[in-house]
Parts: sequence; structure tokens; C-alpha cells
Amino acid sequence: MNDEEIVKILQNDDVSNNEKESLFKQLVQKYEKDLYSTIYNYILPKGTKEDAEELVIETFVRFYKSIKNFKLQTTVKKYLYRIGINLAINFVKSKKIDFISFEEIKDELQDENSVDDEFFEKEKQNELKKIVYELFSKLPEKQRTALYLVIYKKMSYEEVAEVLNTSLSSVESLIFRAKQNLKKYILKNKELKEKLGL
Repeated sequence: MNDEEIVKILQNDDVSNNEKESLFKQLVQKYEKDLYSTIYNYILPKGTKEDAEELVIETFVRFYKSIKNFKLQTTVKKYLYRIGINLAINFVKSKKIDFISFEEIKDELQDENSVDDEFFEKEKQNELKKIVYELFSKLPEKQRTALYLVIYKKMSYEEVAEVLNTSLSSVESLIFRAKQNLKKYILKNKELKEKLGL
């Protein structure tokens, strides 16, 4: 039974609660690990595994409560991502924590600018990883989130647009501006340039 079929049954008032619970558990088992990984990495460095677990539970609770309004134009996975990411964003705001860095950003941001190349080659060093944390914390929330989903979760721009409930052109703009902001900060920060030996 696929996700669409399960959702239709969950939306049916004539189906018993026991059957609904059994089917909903299938969805939980299918997506909880990936959802946990997504949320946990998003709320790092100060968010804990327990925090991520609680947010995952809350994500499924909200999904179940809104199942009647769920429309099959989107997928269950993307809908869960939308709920989970929004909860993670609110968590980060409430804790006033820095945003996660991720090593995959190297390939995404590399271009012909040698500053980028040297920076991301050295990013593997612990001291420079701290700098990447700082860089991401300076990006506006929407830019951070879009870039996170593209690089860390390997989502297409179209998928990010659906998860964030925005247009494709908006996502393209967010990603472009995020990259430009990171590069500008690297080039303009004298202390950072000294640490990088540039």
C-alpha cells in the first residue's frame, strides 16, 4: 500500500481507529529516521538528540491532526519535511543558536574564485569549521534554510520550493543571495582572511 492509499484511508471517517493507527505507524516507520536526521542536523550545534526526537514526534502529531486537510498534490514526505523544518526553524529561533555547517557546501559554492577554493579546502580543519558555523549564522533564515535543503538534503530547487511553500524563482533567488553573502563575508573579513592565510 502506497502513501496515497494510506492517506485516503486515514481521511475516511468510516475506517476504525485501530486500522488508522496501524496504517499511520507504517508512515512513521517509513519516514522517522530521515526526518530525525534532517531535524537533528538542522538544529546543531546546540540542539540535542532529545530535542530532535521531540520535534520528530511533534511533526507526526501535527501531520496526523491535519490529515483531513492534506491534499495529494504534494507527497507525504514533502509535507512532513515542511512541518519538520518549520518546527526546527522555530526551535532555532527560540534557542537563539547558530546554524549548522555542512561539509557538502564545498562543492556547491566552489567556482573560479580562488578564495572559495582555498577556504573550503581548509574548512576540514576544526578551527575553520567554527568559522563556517559563524558564516551560516549570519545568513538570513530563509537563505539558510534553502541552502541547507539543497546541499545537505540534496533537494532540487523545485522540491525546496514545495517544502518552503514558495515559488521556484524565490528559491533560486534565496540560493543565489546566500552564496553571494557567504563569499562577500569571506572576502571582506580581514580577520577571517588572515586565518585563511589569504
